[in-house]
Amino acid sequence: MALAAALGFWLALLLAAMLRLRVPEIPVLDPALALGVLVLLGGTTLTATVAAARDAAGLSP
Repeated sequence: MALAAALGFWLALLLAAMLRLRVPEIPVLDPALALGVLVLLGGTTLTATVAAARDAAGLSP
């Protein structure tokens, strides 16, 4: 789970950097779509982090 959280975090950072730099290799990157992907990755990362913390604390059902 920690690996999934780390991967989601780095993917979100990469997407944010691509938006900031406006990478010409990806001309179809719509800002609204990119924001949606960032929200999705952020939610997935948060969920994975919380699940890993619950597992580590022994609180999982």
